Amino acid sequence: MNPALNWTKKNWPVIVSGVVILGSLPTAWYFSNNWNKKIKEDTEKVATKDFNGTKVSIEYGVPNPISGEPNYTFKYAPNEEITKRFVEIKNELAKQAKAVIDRVNAFNRGVGADAQGVGRAEHALLVPELFPGPTQAQIDQKAFGGMDAPAIQALPQDKRDPAIAKALRDLTENALREMVDKLTANRNYPDLYTAMVRQANAGEPPAASDVLASVQDRVAREIERIGAGGRELTPEERVVVSKLAQETRMARYQGATKGFSLYMNQASLGAPVAANTPGGQGGRGAPTSSGDSLLRPIASAAVFRATPALENDRDLFLYQWDLWMMSDVIAAVRMVNTENGKPTAVEQSVVKRIDRLAATSFAALEMPVETSSASSLPVTPATPGAEVKPDYKVSITGRSTSMANPDYDVRNVVLTAVVSSERLPAFLDALSRVNFNTVLQVQLADVDAKSDLEKGFYYGNEHVVRATITLETVWLRQWMAPVMPASVKKALGVPEPTPEAK
Repeated sequence: MNPALNWTKKNWPVIVSGVVILGSLPTAWYFSNNWNKKIKEDTEKVATKDFNGTKVSIEYGVPNPISGEPNYTFKYAPNEEITKRFVEIKNELAKQAKAVIDRVNAFNRGVGADAQGVGRAEHALLVPELFPGPTQAQIDQKAFGGMDAPAIQALPQDKRDPAIAKALRDLTENALREMVDKLTANRNYPDLYTAMVRQANAGEPPAASDVLASVQDRVAREIERIGAGGRELTPEERVVVSKLAQETRMARYQGATKGFSLYMNQASLGAPVAANTPGGQGGRGAPTSSGDSLLRPIASAAVFRATPALENDRDLFLYQWDLWMMSDVIAAVRMVNTENGKPTAVEQSVVKRIDRLAATSFAALEMPVETSSASSLPVTPATPGAEVKPDYKVSITGRSTSMANPDYDVRNVVLTAVVSSERLPAFLDALSRVNFNTVLQVQLADVDAKSDLEKGFYYGNEHVVRATITLETVWLRQWMAPVMPASVKKALGVPEPTPEAK
């Protein structure tokens, strides 16, 4: 028997077991490999699900300082360095934004290098003690002693209102009187409107009587020279004398313009005196070429007699505001009537004459609070910093004063001037540069230079036009609100500062 077979026979259990083991090795490897793969896939799925469920990402953001532009956002996992960098960017943007806001407010107020660069001075208060005036708490303390607010409100109105009015008068009377005196050049105070004319480097034509005297004197001397012995002048000599008279008169007109830059006097400021009517809205004047707007008069004793202002600080604040508006226009006039740092003479000036410069009426303050346009607007003032939507029904800029606008107020000024037609654009540009102003309308009319010359107005040889310009001016509340009296804030919907903000 074959030894191998014999061994097989004797050891068949071992052989069978070996066959089973050897046979099971590929099978075991196959099943083992597939089982490991399945575990791996299942484990990866679970791990991925868990990772996705627990993965953290945050949105880093930087607000865009440009209105209407989207903010910059960036999603990423929390990262200390990225967080630190975004904080730095936000802080730098906030710093730059504050610097811009401060610079804008300073310029609007007339302080700082930007305002000085366009020839403006600070819009300072004539009587700092008057504006903003006493707070409601101070008035209540003066009127009611130590009574608390509920107790004051519980008082009958016919007792509460007179007490408040008396307290307000007691607290403000001296400052109110000082303001009126300064506006009317009373008690040796300088005339503010005369000073404005001087700031414009303005003058007037020589008096007709003085010109006539000069012409007569020059003609008499020439006749005496030509007609020695008292003889009659020949027709030719009379022509020479007539021409001499014209030249003498022209020389007087031209000579007068060497000392100032434009024709203007105090009567050019505010509404025409003849148009003012006592009563009504305090003699606001009649409608002018500015459309439905009424030109406001300048302050005068006559105006205050018609509408006493000692119990109406809103009127006095308006006169202060009017002065600021007109002074900005004068700054623009000086800007264009300056050459090589020196004022030009009328012949070289861009603006050669101002017929009228006046603020227009401001219904929000010139009408009772209960009936003003402000009463039709939202009762709750808008939040500072809220978006102000333009209303193009009001003007071409869409800007206006309203309780929905917490950031600025808008007022208009009207200027009628004789201007070089060729250089009019330069003047319009100057009006926009001196402050936050926008030219809304320009109406042009011919100038009868010959007729004006007969009245003493000499404009030089260049072509001129009479331009009536309506100018929109913007006033930022960030610096204006702190100087507004309580009555003005109420009319405009400006909230009183909280005790923490004071």
